[in-house]
Amino acid sequence: ILSQLVLVKRGENMKLKIKNIISFFLNKLFAIFPIVPNKIVFESGRDLIDGNAKAIYNYIKKNDINNYRTIWLVTKSTDVSDIDTNDYAYYKTLKGLYHLSTAKYLLKNQSIGEIITKKKGQIYIQLFHGNGVMKKQGYDVNEAIERPVVSHAKEWDYYIANDENDEKTIRSATGYNGKIEILGMAAVDTVINNCKDEQKKQNVLKHLNINNSKKNILYAPTFRDYDLDKNIINIPIKELSKLKDYNIIIRLHPLVRTKVDKSLFNLDNFINGCNYPDVSDILAITDILITDYSSVFYEYMPKNSPIIFYPYDYDKYVALRGGFYVDYKKELPGPICYTEKELLNVIKKIDEIYPQYIEKRRKFNKKYNNLSDGKASERLVNNLINNKFK
Repeated sequence: ILSQLVLVKRGENMKLKIKNIISFFLNKLFAIFPIVPNKIVFESGRDLIDGNAKAIYNYIKKNDINNYRTIWLVTKSTDVSDIDTNDYAYYKTLKGLYHLSTAKYLLKNQSIGEIITKKKGQIYIQLFHGNGVMKKQGYDVNEAIERPVVSHAKEWDYYIANDENDEKTIRSATGYNGKIEILGMAAVDTVINNCKDEQKKQNVLKHLNINNSKKNILYAPTFRDYDLDKNIINIPIKELSKLKDYNIIIRLHPLVRTKVDKSLFNLDNFINGCNYPDVSDILAITDILITDYSSVFYEYMPKNSPIIFYPYDYDKYVALRGGFYVDYKKELPGPICYTEKELLNVIKKIDEIYPQYIEKRRKFNKKYNNLSDGKASERLVNNLINNKFK
């Protein structure tokens, strides 16, 4: 066994050396190409084009801001139907690496390791993919005493925060001590705009193969670390099949979306939304959102529709993640259910329960979500235009 471990270690070391050699020569090669002042590279990762980056891209395209050359870096499995034909390149191809090395601005929804390093003069703006404070992360999970800047945050030039709470959280969780701009969450813009766009909503319904007049419930939980190694994730949600007046759209987190128990979709009113490209689009057709510890409800809040929190594994999750940045049981803007039966009963009575949370929603928005006004993309692009990102 020991000899096998030694061979594995040697193999890993050899792969690392080869990667470093390739990276060295690629950096030398692309160093000769100058930075293009008006080029923006967008990255979302997770085989998606979504979130804050997509909202900003859409704003630039919609408002004919033609001074910018926009490129998405994607994988071959990424759905690119929502962007212009000439606006994408594949990761780790010469074309993709060329755009990555020559863009003035790098706008990313999450930290993505690159084989080439950022040049002097390039500006990396981290948009993040789950703005708004909710579950503890990074150093805060275990209340670390020493908090050096985490490796993936070292190249950030700017972090775009939802509000002051978000700013405080990201510094605490990552040790990041660079520049932060509080501009709000651009993904909210997508939800607000889509709610006004009937054609867009019809396209989403068609994509999900929904052709009835029922109301739509979206169940969008976050991932559990203890589910990552499972082949199939069994979700305690089947009781909702009794709701004959609702479609139940299931959308798991991208890290576990392939692990959903497919038998759920044998139920007449259950719909698989795991592979839809952008959850912001689905939120526009959602009448009730069910989530747990995910920040997805921040995007949904401006719609002023019911939100139900379903932390069926609350104690286990808190023990693993160390808790939350909000007072989960007192501040959340919707009823909290811990069992399937309780969840079912709350949905049946949602019309009389929902008004009880209007004031709590107002307070939550004021404290944690005050820039969800549909203008976050505009604010960021204005900063680009006015050369405020330096």
